[in-house]
Amino acid sequence: MKKNHKLIEHKWVVKLGKGYFSGYDETKVTYVIDDMPGALDGRIVYNNLHEAKLDANNIGGQAEEVANKL
Repeated sequence: MKKNHKLIEHKWVVKLGKGYFSGYDETKVTYVIDDMPGALDGRIVYNNLHEAKLDANNIGGQAEEVANKL
């Protein structure tokens, strides 16, 4: 009998204060706040920690791991 295992794919986001990094608007950093359903869909999700840390260092944020169940 096979066990049903869930595969977890590790991803990262950049936390910036009370929000999450969502990109740049010309010369400004933009971010989203988790204040309503679906708001976090606008945040950037990174496939590797190195890229998340690079952006986090550039904008004064912090890389944070999120797990996606596949």
